[in-house]
Amino acid sequence: FLLNEQKEIGDNTVINVYYKRNCYDVLIQDPGNGLKTVSGNGKQLFGDTIHLSAVMKNAYSGITWHIKQDINLYGFNVNTLQQTFTMPASNLTFVANLEFKTFLVEVNVIGNGTVTPGTKIVRYGESVNFQFVPDDGYKVKTVLRNQKQVNFTETSYVTNFITSNIELTVVFD
Repeated sequence: FLLNEQKEIGDNTVINVYYKRNCYDVLIQDPGNGLKTVSGNGKQLFGDTIHLSAVMKNAYSGITWHIKQDINLYGFNVNTLQQTFTMPASNLTFVANLEFKTFLVEVNVIGNGTVTPGTKIVRYGESVNFQFVPDDGYKVKTVLRNQKQVNFTETSYVTNFITSNIELTVVFD
């Protein structure tokens, strides 16, 4: 503490004491490297209002914060990117657990043949290499991606950098 001044008033002594607030660390861990920006981390004073804010990269759709210390932060919502809380008398480590965006790639086959892989869930940015195997006497006539014709080889089609749901229709004739 800091002693500011001492004054005597009659038989009484008045002492003004000022306490210096302790400083603690707020650390943000991003094990998946999915956060674009973060604010509110660093050195913080006990009792201050902390505004923790994070922005995710495009590949992610949700967050769950985990607080490493066994501490309850009143009003802290583990599923919200923006947080406001009062700094406790403790260092804090927040771990950002992020959810990848996922998309459905639905495969429809018309005619006699198979497509592998079939319908599947993929993460943002992934590619899928589809292989076509026509039955004897058949060939791939048309490949449609979201009802639009696409270029393909006799035996395959590759989707590049998926950022939305896809409906792939392969027509064997």
